[in-house]
Amino acid sequence: MSKKCTFIGNSDITPSEIIISKSKAIVIDLIEKHNVTIFYCGGYSTFNSIMAQHINSLRNKYKNIKSFYITPYIDEYTLSNIDKDLYDEIIFPELESTPYRYRITKRNMWIIHNVDYLIAFIQHSFGGAYKTWEYVKSKKHITKYLLQCPSKKNY
Repeated sequence: MSKKCTFIGNSDITPSEIIISKSKAIVIDLIEKHNVTIFYCGGYSTFNSIMAQHINSLRNKYKNIKSFYITPYIDEYTLSNIDKDLYDEIIFPELESTPYRYRITKRNMWIIHNVDYLIAFIQHSFGGAYKTWEYVKSKKHITKYLLQCPSKKNY
């Protein structure tokens, strides 16, 4: 059975080359050794964008992988700003009844409930990526890779 992976990262931080290399190696390992063929991307961080581009670059070698953009908003502005060449499909979870300002959080929870693996790049202890990381830590069904985290004194 095919497995799924997602990525989370702070929206205002660009990961170092070391972090990018480690995350790319993890993706290849997940494809080759753990049957991960589906990748969910949220697109709201530099890390997510880098990983979406990496997944796209692997398509020639790994023909069975798929990349999905999971959007919390389904409006003209959002849809026009998605690089559709990077994704096989755009998915809008059932969020219509969720107030607009909570949709990213709800989308993140939807993703977490639907994946087997998570690769996280967290630089500070606030914001949506950090809240998602805190939420995912209690989820036993997900194998987690944390590439960077704030020090304990920031908690």
